[in-house]
Amino acid sequence: VTVTPGRGQPQEVFQVPQSPVVVTDDEMARHYANILPQALRDAPGVHIQQTTSGQGSPFVRGLTGQQVLNLINGVRFNNATFRPGANQYTALIEHDFADRVEVVRGPGSTQYGSDSLGGTINVLTRSAQGPDSFGIHGNVNTFFASADLSAGLSAKVTGSSAKWGFLFGASGRRTQDLRPGGGVDSHS
Repeated sequence: VTVTPGRGQPQEVFQVPQSPVVVTDDEMARHYANILPQALRDAPGVHIQQTTSGQGSPFVRGLTGQQVLNLINGVRFNNATFRPGANQYTALIEHDFADRVEVVRGPGSTQYGSDSLGGTINVLTRSAQGPDSFGIHGNVNTFFASADLSAGLSAKVTGSSAKWGFLFGASGRRTQDLRPGGGVDSHS
């Protein structure tokens, strides 16, 4: 297994001084996740605070907000000007387009900057580049959950040749209030 704890330098997992966690797209597909932070709920050292069905803030080693660095393909997604408390910005990243999510737990200020105190979350998106021959591929994903009457749809089309590639996608979801089953309802 290779991870990218250094800036743009894939390394073998046993050569990395930190303790990285990798959540692959297969794991995200097996465990229902309405938003990207929910895909990290089983990762050791990561806690998810979810205040609504469309918001979630990851805590890495007890820190969140501007003390946890969020990256997309190694490019900074948040910065130190974000509010200091729990923030829901990682929920804005569409998890259907993530190939894998790497979480490097512990301080990484030397590599990434002063806002990587609790850890670093790097979302690696799918690559459009394929084999040397021309090809166009696509897929459609749907989901439905009865507990909160949520439903969603995402569609992707990719195309590539030896020298170019594209990825186009769209998604939408609807989520209602979460209600307990068995005729019990809190009405809160």
